[in-house]
Amino acid sequence: AHFIAYSRYAALLREKEQLQQTVCEQKRMIQTLIKQNEALEANKNSSNSGSNDASQETDVDVDIATPTQPQPQLQPQPQPQNNAKNVSNGNHSHRNESGQEQKRMDVMDVTDTDEDDEDDIHDPESNFPMDQLLMRTYKCVQSAVATQAGTSKGKSKTNQDSVICINEFGPSSVFQLYGVCDGHGPNGNDISRFVTDNLPTVLHDLLTQQLRTLSIQQILKKTFESIERRMQDLATQRALPFDINYSGTTATIGLFAGDALYVANIGDSRTVLGQTPPSTVTKKKHIPVAIALSVDHDPKNSTEQSRILNKSKSVTIVHDDEDESARIEIELPVLNEANSAAPEHTTENGKISSATTSNPFLAMAQKQTAKGAESEATNGPSFVRRISASVSRSLGDRMAHQYGGLISEPEVTVHSFCDDDIFVIFASDGIWQMIDNDDVMRSMGTKLLQHKPDAVYEELENATQKLVREANIMWQDEFEDYTDDISCVIARIGKIK
Repeated sequence: AHFIAYSRYAALLREKEQLQQTVCEQKRMIQTLIKQNEALEANKNSSNSGSNDASQETDVDVDIATPTQPQPQLQPQPQPQNNAKNVSNGNHSHRNESGQEQKRMDVMDVTDTDEDDEDDIHDPESNFPMDQLLMRTYKCVQSAVATQAGTSKGKSKTNQDSVICINEFGPSSVFQLYGVCDGHGPNGNDISRFVTDNLPTVLHDLLTQQLRTLSIQQILKKTFESIERRMQDLATQRALPFDINYSGTTATIGLFAGDALYVANIGDSRTVLGQTPPSTVTKKKHIPVAIALSVDHDPKNSTEQSRILNKSKSVTIVHDDEDESARIEIELPVLNEANSAAPEHTTENGKISSATTSNPFLAMAQKQTAKGAESEATNGPSFVRRISASVSRSLGDRMAHQYGGLISEPEVTVHSFCDDDIFVIFASDGIWQMIDNDDVMRSMGTKLLQHKPDAVYEELENATQKLVREANIMWQDEFEDYTDDISCVIARIGKIK
């Protein structure tokens, strides 16, 4: 018995030494990164000596992928169309359904041009303390993904949702990254895949190169800016195999950094935190409390409504009292041959055809209806006079951005973890239109609260899949011939052992 006890003790000591060695290696990598950044900063200061422009930022070279050639950094899984799928405890992001590989293209300038953020960028308090990355107490201890394609008139349609679920991310793998993109319009699936394929790479490069000079909030904003600008540039060059004039995507992205969660959100996908109810609650002490970590960007949001109406004179907000929804109606100008060139247009079946006129608002032959962009058209080729949008922020949606006041800048919120935190759910509006925040806590949160002490909740994948199925059934009950795409990522929060 003494020999067995001693053997176990020796094994524990060896394990402890291995863990200490791993921590030391990570610390050395972080210290090397710090020294590299300090050297870069020193070179920058010396080159700028005598200059009065102390707020100038360093341009970063990052890579953006377009769908043609391999991108070796990511190992994503194919996105299913018909059946819900779960992935647990894996590092992955979803690509397009055909598994098409990616070509990498350089983006030479991702400098943030927002003048209001200059003070924040160079305020030492806004920079992330590097030691907190290694000394963190909380992290995502388990994750799961579920997604299901919607249907139209009883037939399954292309799933325009895509997800990110990376349990070890960033420099020295000290970050974690999760999120959902919900595409809309004829090419929404291509755009949402473009974002989930490229966002991890861009964010990784920015964290590596600018974490000592930018706050994480700014890095997230610059990531969105870089992806949007590159997508628009590629579209202008006709280098994208899909059209972005009337298609786009929402995005709700969560970055676990140290003992905090940074959520960057555009559109009406949503991030919600589940917390243990306070001790004063007695009747519903088994139901977690829902805390919204993102704000829906839609015309019902009074702040967004004011911003859009002030920015664009060709916009009206239309409210539907029956379903309490609202849309942004955008009047488009008609350009003549002297000041416009005919773009290419992607039809609903994926075929690309050249416009027969120089007007850039040539519609497809049939009326396009989508969450993000709805265009009025007559039979056959015609000019689009009006489009409508149900979100006020998105990536893509070129015409709505240009004439309707839509923007691609995310709102970033920060949550500091505590012992009461149970889980975070990132989901497309296929969930939220049918199941509100509190109901998600009742159906999903009660199980996770019950198993909060467990290192692994064996039924997490099944529970995540069940939530998606429940939302799908509710869509079928409310709309007989239509169901939306439904996707969510669940991240359980726990202490590092």
